[in-house]
Amino acid sequence: MKKILIIVGAIAGLSLLTGVLANNFGGLPGLGGSGDEEIVNQADQTAEPSRSPVAATTPTKPGSTDVVTDTSKLNTKPGAVIVLNPAVAAPGSSVSVAGTGFDPRAQVDFYLKRDAKDKGTNVGYIAADKGGGLGGFSFTIPESFAGGTFLVEARQHDDKQMASAQGSVRGLTPTVKLGEDTGKVGDTISVSGKGFAARETVKVYFNSLTGEPVATLQSDGGGGLNKASVKVPFGAAGDNTFLFVGDKSQAPVAATFFLLNLYPVGEPSVYSTKADNDVSFNGTDFGPNENVRVYLNSTAGLPIAVVQAGADGSFERAGKFHIPFELTGKNTLIFVGEQSQTATTASIDILPYTPSANPSTYGGGPGTTITFYGTDFGRNEVVRVFVGATKQGGGKEIACFKTDDKGSGYGGNYTIPSSAQIGSLGFRLVGDKSRGTADASVTVQASEVPVQIPDQSQNYKCPFDGEPQQPQSSAPASPQNSPSGQASPQASPSPSSASPKPSPSASNTPAKPSPSR
Repeated sequence: MKKILIIVGAIAGLSLLTGVLANNFGGLPGLGGSGDEEIVNQADQTAEPSRSPVAATTPTKPGSTDVVTDTSKLNTKPGAVIVLNPAVAAPGSSVSVAGTGFDPRAQVDFYLKRDAKDKGTNVGYIAADKGGGLGGFSFTIPESFAGGTFLVEARQHDDKQMASAQGSVRGLTPTVKLGEDTGKVGDTISVSGKGFAARETVKVYFNSLTGEPVATLQSDGGGGLNKASVKVPFGAAGDNTFLFVGDKSQAPVAATFFLLNLYPVGEPSVYSTKADNDVSFNGTDFGPNENVRVYLNSTAGLPIAVVQAGADGSFERAGKFHIPFELTGKNTLIFVGEQSQTATTASIDILPYTPSANPSTYGGGPGTTITFYGTDFGRNEVVRVFVGATKQGGGKEIACFKTDDKGSGYGGNYTIPSSAQIGSLGFRLVGDKSRGTADASVTVQASEVPVQIPDQSQNYKCPFDGEPQQPQSSAPASPQNSPSGQASPQASPSPSSASPKPSPSASNTPAKPSPSR
């Protein structure tokens, strides 16, 4: 009975196997399929000899994997193998190497290459274990490897076994944060950052990568920027951008900064003065260390002075402008920063000269000689004396003298002619450069006897005409110094070294000439 059951089970199993084969292979000769079907299938296969073998089948169910069926592409030759962990790393990070298939106890050298053509750099060696395996070796990705791929080659010292593995460098993604995102030119802004290459030079640009950097920073061993700062450079007011670029990482990082306007102040050292004086300039809130041009009344043409601001944008009593005599009244000074291009104005009032004059005597008859004294004229200028002049002008020049370095002087020696009318005789003194005017008068008295005193001012010519205006001599002319034995009536010395000014009085009137015959 048991034998019968075993035979029946075997027949059932054989039938089941035959059905499975028929379903999957279209039948086999003698097993659930006809011989004709097999021949047809073989004919179909031989009819398409050029069809390439399928390299891999496409997964048809979730979780399934590709299966390589093209065995010609498989590496069927055993040998040494190495793997990297991790295969993707950042500059400065560590990568370990494991391997197998090397000769037992063989020394294995490791080389780091940029590509297959690179000779590589030896990064160390270890000995394989008794089974030819490698473990416990690691190296550091150089900071100069800012991106791309690299090769690690493991080579036995005797060159009998060699293996290589490819890795890639993960690009650095540095970040930067400014301590302040708003400020003005010259402000110092703190900077913090991370993600740069370790100990690399970080150049800082403003708005553009062209040109020179505005600052150079250095990252620490961890690629961070700590306790760093930059000075805000010149730029247009409004939104601007700091650009940070590491020499190794080469990944520009942008940080927005809002630049405030400058509101400078400029002023002269004095707000009112006379011509022939010097004026200097003060200023605040210009750009740090920038040149400031000072213009007069218009920015067209050349500036009258160029001064340099300090690190805080200020300057005091800088520059010098000598005010010419042609300049009068209210004028405008314009201060323009060369780099900041900010401007401000200030006024300066050029006052007129208001000299005064006195005669050596206030009264006398014909033949009286008069000397003229003047103060507050221009320094070292020629003062001309006119008789019969009015506020409207006119008059006849009868004398001149030159002032000293304080604007004072005297001279003239004018003799009242007998033709002078009785009463007030007016004189006007006019400075050649300052155009300052001063009036003086003498009362002409009647002579007790008839006299004939000629008018010696006819065809008068000032001895200073055509000569450079220089300070007058220190001593008055004397009869001994005159070739003719008479005092020179026109040229007079500086009053600072001359005899004290006499008080105008009738006693200065010379002795009356003898009556004419």
